[in-house]
Amino acid sequence: MLQNTCIDTIELKIRCSDTTLQHLRLMTIENLIRNYNLIIKDRKYKNYMIKKVMHNKKVLTIKSCYDGENNEYYIHIRFAGLTNYRDEDNISFNLLIEITTLLKNKNIPFEIREIDIALDVYCNYKNVVMLCTKKTPKTKYYTLNEKQPFKTTRYLEKATRNSKIRSYTYCKTTKENLNKDITRNEIKFKRQCLKDCKTSNELIEVITKNINRYKVLYFRTLEEKQYLLNKLGTETSINKRVQKKYKIYRYELTFDIEYIEMFINELYIQNSKKVN
Repeated sequence: MLQNTCIDTIELKIRCSDTTLQHLRLMTIENLIRNYNLIIKDRKYKNYMIKKVMHNKKVLTIKSCYDGENNEYYIHIRFAGLTNYRDEDNISFNLLIEITTLLKNKNIPFEIREIDIALDVYCNYKNVVMLCTKKTPKTKYYTLNEKQPFKTTRYLEKATRNSKIRSYTYCKTTKENLNKDITRNEIKFKRQCLKDCKTSNELIEVITKNINRYKVLYFRTLEEKQYLLNKLGTETSINKRVQKKYKIYRYELTFDIEYIEMFINELYIQNSKKVN
């Protein structure tokens, strides 16, 4: 089955020692963005400012903030839609590369604050299932046959304010109005999950460890899929014994960990300098 591992969203964090440095770095980033002839919409709040960069749709968001509790100034840059099938010029991805290159060239260190990693499968949404085979404590999960809030999206974890990871499968064909079948299986690594990762090695270790808690399964027929889900529904967990019992490996698709490592390492090259 044709499949593709991709990165869909990344949020960077740039620490600044004071408001002057924060402003200078913000202007440096904005000057680069203006070379793309994009629209920048500003909106000021009490302790922070949001800048939405538009090109028919939102391609990135910049948030400049002050954390009074920790006496810290910082900038967050969120790149959305890095892998989509409608935007031929892929501006969001190009800006990610341009901005991270700029930051590295100017010795401005940054951290990856959030990242969404996906496995796109080129088939009908109904033929794919993602499972969590190693659940975490204090996290509530949907059961295999539990009713979901959306017709073409299946969540694994139930949403909570402090959740560290959110994973789901959805129909990319429906969302982007495509003329081909694509099903996306996405794992969202939130800031609570990555807050202690300061280097690419630490980040890759956390991501790899958590990706291995999930299984993406492809079924040639819906009868095969329903049969397995019914069997798994009788088990208290989907541990290694259960996986072997039902030969889950026959249906399994895997994330390309090497690609994920390469992508993250490329962003982090020459980005090891720490901020005081």
